[in-house]
Amino acid sequence: MLSLWSLFKTGLLVTNAVAILHKERFLRPLGWAEPDPALGSSNLKNQAIGLINAVAYLRGPLIAINLLTCTFEMLFGG
Repeated sequence: MLSLWSLFKTGLLVTNAVAILHKERFLRPLGWAEPDPALGSSNLKNQAIGLINAVAYLRGPLIAINLLTCTFEMLFGG
């Protein structure tokens, strides 16, 4: 059954997947390393690049959230 806890864990897994994307190896060949100023800030591609950069910037808090989630899972079997 779909619960708020499963939605949280799904979001955390997706955020982890975005956080580990390597700029030079994966994003640059696709042209997603840096936003294109010619497209403007309201372009979907530039917004996605901004989101990827924001997630990569917040790796420290993401590690803490992962540790808390794993601890909660081990203690309560959630």
